[in-house]
Amino acid sequence: MLNNPFAGVFRQAFIKDVLNDAVQTPVQIKQHPERVRLFMDSLNHFLKSAGQPPILYQKYAFNEHKLFEYALFLRGYMRDSQKILASLEQKYATDEHLIDLFQASSEYIVACNHQLHDKRVFDNNVAYHFWKIDLQDGLPNAHYLPQQPAPEKHNLFLFMPFRVTDDEKTLNKWLYANMRDTLNNQEVFVKNVDTFVVFYPIQKSRASNITSLLKTIRDGNTYFEKQDMAYVQKNWLHFIAQDIQTNDNGDVISAKPYSKEQLFSNLRRMTVFSYCAGTANAHRCLNALYKV
Repeated sequence: MLNNPFAGVFRQAFIKDVLNDAVQTPVQIKQHPERVRLFMDSLNHFLKSAGQPPILYQKYAFNEHKLFEYALFLRGYMRDSQKILASLEQKYATDEHLIDLFQASSEYIVACNHQLHDKRVFDNNVAYHFWKIDLQDGLPNAHYLPQQPAPEKHNLFLFMPFRVTDDEKTLNKWLYANMRDTLNNQEVFVKNVDTFVVFYPIQKSRASNITSLLKTIRDGNTYFEKQDMAYVQKNWLHFIAQDIQTNDNGDVISAKPYSKEQLFSNLRRMTVFSYCAGTANAHRCLNALYKV
């Protein structure tokens, strides 16, 4: 989209962080791997759509590790542009070329697995991680259980923005940092509520998360992804019907319906709490539930 303000930000960051100290050659370099060409073509397509000149990357022998870090931090360049974000129009946030760039960035990051001798391995098709939080001994000593929610109980679903492993120490660290004032209210969250945490594992790239977030903003009423439907099918279907069977698209094949009163009672026992970028994940999962 013409005049998208992030184009100038991304272009300047590329020159500063990737081409800095790179060797410029008198002829085009043809040895750039296909993964680099695909990502750079998408970046240049976005720049040109916004009225910015393309980056003639073919003339540079740059360190691909720098390009990899640039792709990983693309969301950070956006986040740090506070003056732009303060007055950003939604049409620029949901610019198709911007979304395509983040999609290309996420694909490039995965394509770099085992190619750059980097120990980080990314997989953007991973499923949500979902755990019940045992808060009997307080949040610092919480335990995580592989347990499904029960429609007859009140359930709190925490959709968190962090991408971490299932290591309990790591989970406690991040939940304590974000939720300690809320979850340490034992009058509410131990006696009356079963609490669950929903998040993506560390293998999910930030670029993939931003792609999903921007698509959610663009099509907020209907958009969901296969991971969202898979989460709903595994954890929420028994709130809306008994013995419910669906296909991959969420179409109901068979079910034993609840009465209207029982259905409403079940849904009233579902509370969804989302924090920061976890809101987009929660929103898509609700869209998937509505689809069913």
